[in-house]
Amino acid sequence: MSKPPAFQFYVKDWRSSPTVARMSRKDKGDYIELLAAAWESDEPGTLPLPIEIAAKSARLDPRVVRNFVSKYGGCFEEVDGKLVNKKLRDQWLALVQHAEHKRDAANTMWAKRREQDHATAVHVQYSAFASSSASATAPKVKCSTSNTNSQERDQLGVRANGQKPPFAPPTHEQVTSYMQERGIPDAAHQAELFIAHHENRQWKLNSGRGARMKNWHLAVVTWQENIQKFASNGNGNRETKNEQVRRKTREAAERVRADLGLDY
Repeated sequence: MSKPPAFQFYVKDWRSSPTVARMSRKDKGDYIELLAAAWESDEPGTLPLPIEIAAKSARLDPRVVRNFVSKYGGCFEEVDGKLVNKKLRDQWLALVQHAEHKRDAANTMWAKRREQDHATAVHVQYSAFASSSASATAPKVKCSTSNTNSQERDQLGVRANGQKPPFAPPTHEQVTSYMQERGIPDAAHQAELFIAHHENRQWKLNSGRGARMKNWHLAVVTWQENIQKFASNGNGNRETKNEQVRRKTREAAERVRADLGLDY
């Protein structure tokens, strides 16, 4: 495992230690340097021997390190050719043991999950096989008239439970067929104009500013009632406002001349 960048510093142990209490401020500073060097070593909690190498890793004078070890022998003990701080080494070993425990627990969890996923996959495959086998052996049933009637009701915008299905724009064939049923002349062309007109408004009411249309059949009825106005949208035969004003003015002048008996 990767080594943590810091070690635990137990303030209560530090302040209550008789050994630390005997140290001068300089000795305490040297002690901190030795602990930091020991934590950064390849084997955390230890310093290599001889003293010169340990002093170099702690950036201290070898005589300082030698005097410190001889004076405060309980801080660093010589074990297997190394200077060992027992608490610091035990802290590292505890971290290693905890990491191994977490790794083992994770491996166990993933092993169980893989077993569960495998069992689920086998069950799904078996269910699919059983379903396909049952479908192959089951007798085919023709669609009943109730299903056909249901489809027809959906096309007319009504469901069996009385609720309307979500609006879907009609096709050209649907509009043409419905216009032919209502006796609208040139139904195919009128259906094309009808769809283009409402597509431009995104099938919304109130000139494209209102809510979305719910029943296009009612819109066809309105289209039929206003067939001349809507049909002129693509033919350009509608009288302009200026032409309408001139016509009404001309008709009014003719009525006045007739009332006055004028022949010019």
